[in-house]
Amino acid sequence: MNLTKEDIDNFLEIQNKIFIKANEVLSIINDVEPIKGYCFIDPKSIIDGWVIFSGSSIKYGEHRDYEYRLDIRFIHDSDVLTNHLNSIKAKHEKERLNRVSKEQNEIFLKEQEELETYLKLKRKYE
Repeated sequence: MNLTKEDIDNFLEIQNKIFIKANEVLSIINDVEPIKGYCFIDPKSIIDGWVIFSGSSIKYGEHRDYEYRLDIRFIHDSDVLTNHLNSIKAKHEKERLNRVSKEQNEIFLKEQEELETYLKLKRKYE
C-alpha cells in the first residue's frame, strides 16, 4: 500500500489538531497540579495512546530534560479528564487535611503542655 501526499497531509493535519488540543488539556492539568518543566515541553509524538511531551532547559549551566505523557483519552473524553482532575483535587485536599490535622494536633499538644506548666506553677505558689 502506497501513501499519497494527501494521506500524509491528512495525517499531519490530524496530528496538529491533536497536539493543539493536548496543549489545552495539559494547561488545564497544570493549573490543578503544576507539571515539572511545563513551560519547556511541547508535544512531540503519539505512542500507544499517549501524547508524549518533551523539552529541555539550561539553568545555571545545568541541562535538564523534561518529559510528560498525556493519556490521549483526556483529549476526546471529557468524563475521563474530569475524573482525573477530580482525583488530583481530592489528593490535594486529603494532603491539606492531613497537614491541618497535624498542625492542630501540634497546637493542642503545645496548649496541653502550657496548661500543665501553668498548673504546676500555680500549685507551687499557692
